[in-house]
Amino acid sequence: AEWVTIQKSTGYSPFYIAHSIQPLLPFNLAEATYLCPDFDKPVSTEVLIAQRAIMLQKRPEDLERVHLLVLKSRWAAVRRFEEKFGNSIVDFNHQPGTLVLVRNSKADKDLSKHNAHYLGPMVVVRRSRGGAYMLSELDGSVSRLWFAAFCVIPYAPRDIRRIPVHSLVDL
Repeated sequence: AEWVTIQKSTGYSPFYIAHSIQPLLPFNLAEATYLCPDFDKPVSTEVLIAQRAIMLQKRPEDLERVHLLVLKSRWAAVRRFEEKFGNSIVDFNHQPGTLVLVRNSKADKDLSKHNAHYLGPMVVVRRSRGGAYMLSELDGSVSRLWFAAFCVIPYAPRDIRRIPVHSLVDL
């Protein structure tokens, strides 16, 4: 359905009576049926039909304008997010040979102080283009798992030295 019929006796649509919320009509992005101005007061049926005809014209300049506005608002939201959470956003770029700890996600669900919340230390072997890390144990055995960047934090050893990895076991 493209519109909701209001019952004269109740003043509400059957959907509103059944669910106590206004129905959300489906938007067809391919047909650009969302390009409609906001109506702040009741309008006649002729105006609604005219607006529907305008929506179905598929004007490329309107679609381009909406596309640019959506992109602009998305980038503005990204900038606002980075400004708001700039102090807590950290992007570690661990180099090969760096000691790291890996978050134990199983311990997050337990809420117990007795379980280790981080595993390691482990040695970074390499980082993928997507940001995941290939890690190895201190003895050189490489894990077959890739670890997401948010699970890997730097290890702060008491003695600041890099661990040279001379040989990897089963790469």
